Amino acid sequence: LFVAGVSLVARENEKSETDTFSTKAEGLILCLILGLAAFLRIYHLDSMPSGIFIDQGMEGWAALRILHEHFCPGWDPEAFHNPSLLLYQLAGWFVFFKPTQFNFYLFFALLSLATLPLFYWTVRQIAGQKTALLALFILSVMRWYLNFSRDGFPSIEVPFYIFGTLAFLLYGVRSGKKWPFYVSAVFFAAGFYAYQSFQIVPLLVFVFAIYEMISNWKGVAANWKSILGFLILFLLLAFPFFQYKFPY
Repeated sequence: LFVAGVSLVARENEKSETDTFSTKAEGLILCLILGLAAFLRIYHLDSMPSGIFIDQGMEGWAALRILHEHFCPGWDPEAFHNPSLLLYQLAGWFVFFKPTQFNFYLFFALLSLATLPLFYWTVRQIAGQKTALLALFILSVMRWYLNFSRDGFPSIEVPFYIFGTLAFLLYGVRSGKKWPFYVSAVFFAAGFYAYQSFQIVPLLVFVFAIYEMISNWKGVAANWKSILGFLILFLLLAFPFFQYKFPY
């Protein structure tokens, strides 16, 4: 609601060079915020938290079973009470990094850091430069997100797929290019194999679609073929999930 409320004012302000930072200044501020975010997520990661909670231990254990016992969980989002996509990603991570406490938590910290540019890009396209920088700073230091980043919570994946979906979808509508729609569809479908709270995201995408149709109908209408391609690719990739969820 905040982002939507300021978007019209922000877009007007973007027309004036005096109301925006230069490209170099924006890049510097962005690097400072991301640097602070990295510090808060990685500093003393091998000792804070002091151990690994049993739920997170199950994630690492299942990933090691995939590597060494040929364990192959299906696309069941409740496998070991953790999304199976996350387990396969962790298994791939442990191919290159030893399964220590630091490396285990580092996987989640880096996933959180990878989300922040996607979040920034999404908000910048909607509400402009300054609002996006402020929103990025707030998310970077927000306690709940830091906690999820440092404690190995599987829900840390949800913002990554949300803003991957929205950032590329918005860029596709506004640029007229086709490839962002297909990248967005991959993010959108992959999110259904992540933590179960992602299942509310279609409602979020629907809200954004209505907003775009009201504020940028020409852009939406001009890209109807790409939007149709987005929906088709999404349904194809998400079909195994829907087949599992609705077997009848």
